[in-house]
Amino acid sequence: MKKFTFFSVLMMLAIVFAPVANAASLAQTLSGKILLQVEEHGEAWYVYPGDFHRYYLGRPADAFDLMRNLGYGITNRDLQKIPVAASNMAGGIDHDGDGLKLEVEAAFGTSDLLADTDGDGYNDYEEIFFGYSPTDPRRVRLTNEAFARQHAGKIFLQVEAHGEAWYVDTIAYNRHYLGRPADAFEIMRSLGLGITNANLAQIPIANSSIPVEANWQSFSRTASGINYQFECPPDWSVNYATDYGENVTLTQCKKIYAGTQYIDDGIAVSVGYVPDSIAASYENMAGENYSYAMLQSILMQPYVSQYSSNVFSGAYSSSTVNPTLRFLARRTVGSGYIEIQATSYGTSHTVNQYLEIVNKIVASVTTN
Repeated sequence: MKKFTFFSVLMMLAIVFAPVANAASLAQTLSGKILLQVEEHGEAWYVYPGDFHRYYLGRPADAFDLMRNLGYGITNRDLQKIPVAASNMAGGIDHDGDGLKLEVEAAFGTSDLLADTDGDGYNDYEEIFFGYSPTDPRRVRLTNEAFARQHAGKIFLQVEAHGEAWYVDTIAYNRHYLGRPADAFEIMRSLGLGITNANLAQIPIANSSIPVEANWQSFSRTASGINYQFECPPDWSVNYATDYGENVTLTQCKKIYAGTQYIDDGIAVSVGYVPDSIAASYENMAGENYSYAMLQSILMQPYVSQYSSNVFSGAYSSSTVNPTLRFLARRTVGSGYIEIQATSYGTSHTVNQYLEIVNKIVASVTTN
């Protein structure tokens, strides 16, 4: 009976969306929403506002990684403008009894030992859910409904905290904390909207246009005793570049869609092994640790998102104006790490399409 009720509700929700003729308008209408296939087994999809493509959420761990990879970086100041949903805020360890579990206290900058962090007479939970700062005793309302509406359907990552992830729903325009994979998955599904197969088929599927195929160029390099392999699309050119004061040789795969590299639709992906000794010792012209400075140059850009895939982690910054993509991810191997850099600039591909290309190359990198 419970299973019947669940899918009956989904079918009723699906009735809202009768078949439509214009696929592009449907994708835009459903931008940012979680869709559930009511005519199948309730499979969940997320329509990404960045490209109006649908992404399969799959298992909880896969869905969690996807959510974070599609997240937009946001400052704490802007995040405070979006009202907070009560879902997933309580239920865990709560030392101070303020109604906020331990793992989310850091996201708000509140104390897990003081129920009223700023000492203004209102506990942290009350202030957060009524739109006030729990760390500032001044009674200034922070939430901004217009700002929240503008960003409905997006996933945000707190770049000034620990990368906590939040989803802004498309109904009440509240933000929902995406904690552990299982919790995040349940929240996203609970906010899902039923959709028929006919309508779902009109929204293009992401991550399917650039597969890593058998005829991709394969490369094998050895550096400091570490052997690594990776692949690039067959029509890309390949050369070698140096970095870290010419102490590290990188293999650069690049594609020029038209015109001059980096000026008109160019993208370049560089892969190389960086020993810890070089990463820690070499300084750039400003006297900064070069390895640190490279990553910071991306983290300080607007629209920053964290990146995690195939044991690589890092960050990327993106802009839909050109669009552009700056990317850096690393994987620890031996006494160093494999570093993957990417840059792009152009208009024939979206930022997400550029990132899709990079993701495929990252996925191909192996060591032995």
